[in-house]
Amino acid sequence: VWIASLQDLNYKKQRIDLVKSIKESILEFENEINLKQIKITTSFEKKSIYKKLNKDHLDICVKNILSNAIKYSQQKWKIEITLTKDLLIIKDYWIWIDTKNLKNIFKRYFRENYLENEGFWIGLNLVKKVCDINKWEIKIDSQKNKYSSFSIKFE
Repeated sequence: VWIASLQDLNYKKQRIDLVKSIKESILEFENEINLKQIKITTSFEKKSIYKKLNKDHLDICVKNILSNAIKYSQQKWKIEITLTKDLLIIKDYWIWIDTKNLKNIFKRYFRENYLENEGFWIGLNLVKKVCDINKWEIKIDSQKNKYSSFSIKFE
């Protein structure tokens, strides 16, 4: 479904509560979060934040970034999710991306951590494509041995 909607230039936008959607995404990873005892903190500007956008596209971005943060986190580390009307930030305190690799992070099949055998190595490439289609600005900030932070600024 989401691959078809990614290629459909007439994709459907609808009024979405971003807070509700992000909470639902977190719940989908509840088992992995509990297994690793990861602390997820959320900071929402309001109880509900509505935007007109494609829900499938939002899910691709949020779930991919969140999945990576969870997958590569160690036991008892934390992930922070911040949401304002126009900006989503997902920040983890375990994964860090080497500065020399930041320019490659959205390339198809590029992988920062080659020791892990999971996944198809295309997730962040899809995230970038979705952001480009929707004219959302995506940025990454990473400091070695400290954190990585993905931010999406909605149009």
